[in-house]
Amino acid sequence: MTWPRHDFHIHTRPHSPDAHWRATLPAMLKRAAKNGVTTVGLANHYFLDTNFTIFQKLPAEVSRKAPDGMTVWVGAELCVLDTTGRIKLTEEEAQQLDFVLAGPHQISNSAGSSRRRAAMPPHLSPISIRCCSARPVSRWLMGWRIRG
Repeated sequence: MTWPRHDFHIHTRPHSPDAHWRATLPAMLKRAAKNGVTTVGLANHYFLDTNFTIFQKLPAEVSRKAPDGMTVWVGAELCVLDTTGRIKLTEEEAQQLDFVLAGPHQISNSAGSSRRRAAMPPHLSPISIRCCSARPVSRWLMGWRIRG
């Protein structure tokens, strides 16, 4: 039995400003097809200063650039803002997306130091977040080597 390959944690440039400069939509879709990935989920970051129109424009771009036979979902990766689970996404915006990933992210204070647990719900640990992260899959998809 052959299992289908899916990756729902893909960041692309310029849609996610912190994505690798080579991670353009055409490059990621081409590499996914080459590696036998049949379903791709674009989970570009939705930061506090992100303009939602970038997500609204993506479906048209995807329809022009997706290879035949590949399903591409447009979603967003959100930061959980506090321990109550608050996020920056309206109901109207959510209705325009195929899926949403949300989780605690690293937060920097005004002095520039980072605190990983700042927005982390009490039942999650940094280890569980690292183990559940799909980022290594996306790096594998592009052919990057992960340093241990």
